[in-house]
Amino acid sequence: MLPDYLDAPVFDEATALALFEDDRELLEEVVALFRTTARRLHQELAASLEAGDLETLVRTAHSLKGASANLAAERIRAVSEALEELGRDARKSGEGVEFDEFLTAIDQEIDMFESMFDNA
Repeated sequence: MLPDYLDAPVFDEATALALFEDDRELLEEVVALFRTTARRLHQELAASLEAGDLETLVRTAHSLKGASANLAAERIRAVSEALEELGRDARKSGEGVEFDEFLTAIDQEIDMFESMFDNA
């Protein structure tokens, strides 16, 4: 089940600027890098699910969680964190779990994050 994350900001610019010590130019560079990285990690999540590779799923969700937290992309972070936890639980229990809604939510949140910068 997806976490309740829709009240969180897609991107918390004030927090991100504080994380980068108000260096807007550096923040813009990291945002550009994150956009590419987030898409690649989403593709890796999809591939790991298709292969039934929970170890890679957990590791990739953890990477996306960390990358989004470092940029204050709060919604992506929240869904990635929940996916990581669900993957760990499924790996321990051996039970089948439905992950598709998480991948869809991450894809949608990446789209929303990107749209904030496409118009900037």
